[in-house]
Amino acid sequence: MVAAVGRHIAGAVVAWVVFTVEGLACYLLLLGYALVTDAGAGGPLAGPVMVLVAALAGLVLVPLVVVPAGVVAELTGRRRGGLAGTLAAAGVAGALTLLAVVGVALVDRGSPLGFAIACVVGVLLVLPPTLTHVGIVRGARVVPRLLARLRRTGAGTDLPPVATR
Repeated sequence: MVAAVGRHIAGAVVAWVVFTVEGLACYLLLLGYALVTDAGAGGPLAGPVMVLVAALAGLVLVPLVVVPAGVVAELTGRRRGGLAGTLAAAGVAGALTLLAVVGVALVDRGSPLGFAIACVVGVLLVLPPTLTHVGIVRGARVVPRLLARLRRTGAGTDLPPVATR
């Protein structure tokens, strides 16, 4: 139980880092678009503020969307295999993101086109952290088994020493 919680905490931290990097990537894309179209670059604080907003969004979305999707992936992966778990995680993350976007759209009363774009962008932006979380959780479970099997079989002990000059 403690090991499973540790795996999910490690996956959540890495997923939060992915959210933050996505904020930086979005800023760089917007800056490139602004430079190509001769629009304003947004000022000196535009980049740090966008990264900060992405980091804060990650703090909210990781426990509400990514971790539940990771738990579903782990439970599904035990019974159906790794690919089924990953697909289940993507589906759960997409559904939870759509629920959040619908909630914001009901409060905001925006246009239907803006709602549709927000749904697509939201789902696309939440998938990389979710898949990263699933990969970290699965890797943290598989790597110790692989290392133990290598120790049991003695693989890698008969390698010649590295020559130095």
